[in-house]
Amino acid sequence: MTSRRIMSVILAAALLMLVGSAQASAPKLFDQAEFSCADLAETINYYVDLGEDATLADFAKRHADIEKSDRRGYSIVERICLLCRVLYEPKSPQPLRDAMIFGLQLPYEPMPASKWPLFPVAQAGKSYFVLSQGRSGGGRPERMEDYLKYCQENGKFRSKPVSVPTREEALKDAEALRNSDAWKEIKWKWRGDANDYYEFSESRVWDYIVKQARSVPASPAPAGAGIQSAVDPNVAIQKAIQAQYSKYCKAQNAKEIDGVMAIFASDFVRTGFRQSKTTYAQYRAQKLKWFANIASIQSHVDINSIQITGDTATVHIHEGDLETEPVKLKNGLVEGSIGDSWRIETWIKKNGVWLLSSSKMGM
Repeated sequence: MTSRRIMSVILAAALLMLVGSAQASAPKLFDQAEFSCADLAETINYYVDLGEDATLADFAKRHADIEKSDRRGYSIVERICLLCRVLYEPKSPQPLRDAMIFGLQLPYEPMPASKWPLFPVAQAGKSYFVLSQGRSGGGRPERMEDYLKYCQENGKFRSKPVSVPTREEALKDAEALRNSDAWKEIKWKWRGDANDYYEFSESRVWDYIVKQARSVPASPAPAGAGIQSAVDPNVAIQKAIQAQYSKYCKAQNAKEIDGVMAIFASDFVRTGFRQSKTTYAQYRAQKLKWFANIASIQSHVDINSIQITGDTATVHIHEGDLETEPVKLKNGLVEGSIGDSWRIETWIKKNGVWLLSSSKMGM
C-alpha cells in the first residue's frame, strides 16, 4: 500500500470517528441477526455511497468489536465477506472467489462460479439473496484482512448503487431464481462409494431465500384502498410462538434451565436424525450438562414457515448457536464454535398458552 493510500485510509478513519454515531448504526446488516434482501441492498448502497477507503476503515472498526457482533447471533467476518461479494466487481472476466472461511450447507461442486459468480450470494432481477449462513468446519480459516486484500487486488469497488426491491419484486425474483437453469442444475444429493457422498436440503435453502423476500416491509396500501376489517389471526399466533422462542433464547443465553424449559409441554419429545427419542426430563438433563461445559452461548431462533390448524401449529425453524469453550488461547481470545440446526416443531395451545410439544431434526 502506497503512502498516499495509507493517508487516505487514515483520513477516512478520522471521518468515521467524526460522524461515528450516525454511521455506526446505519448499515442494517450489522444491526440484527436476521435481514431481508432489502436490508442487504440498503447496506450495500450505504457503503457504495461511503466509498472504498471509508468502507475499509468501517470494516476494520467493526471487526475490532467482533465480540459485540457475536453476542448478537451472527459472524461479523461472514457479514463483511458477504458484502464484499457485491461491493467488489472483478477486474477480469473471471469472477472473484468467495472467502475461504469454512463451509456452508451448500453443494459446492455443482454450483460453479460460471453459474454462481457471487456465491454464496445470488442475484435475480432487482434482488440479491444470501443462499446460506453459518459456516463451520476444521482447519485455519482465511483472515478477513487477507480476503479484503484479495478483493482490492483483483476487483474494483462498486461505483453504482443496487436496486432496493419491494416485497412483491423480491418474491417474484425469488421464484425466478428457483426456476433458473442454474438452480435446476444443482445436485442436492450425490453418492459415490460408501464413504464418498453428500446430501443437502434444497427446501432449507429455499425457505431461507423466501424468508429474505417476505421480510421486506410491505408497500403502503394505495389511497382509498380501505382498512382491513380484521387482523389475520395466523399472524398473531406466529408472533406468540416467536415470543416463546425469544424467551427460550434469552434464558439459554443466561444458562437458566427453568426459563429454557418453560416453553416446553410436559410430554415433549424430541426425535433425532436416527429416530432416537428424547423426553422432557432427558432433554433437561442434556441442557444442564451442556451449560456446565461451555463458557457462554448466544442463541437465536427464527421461524421459516408455519402452518396452523386450530390449536396446533407446525413450525419450520432455524436455530443458530454461538458457543465458547472455557479455554483461552495464547492470543487471549476464547475458542468458539457456531452451530446451526433446522427443525420441524409442533406447538399446541394449552390453557391459552402456546407450548412446544415435539421437535424433529430436519435437513
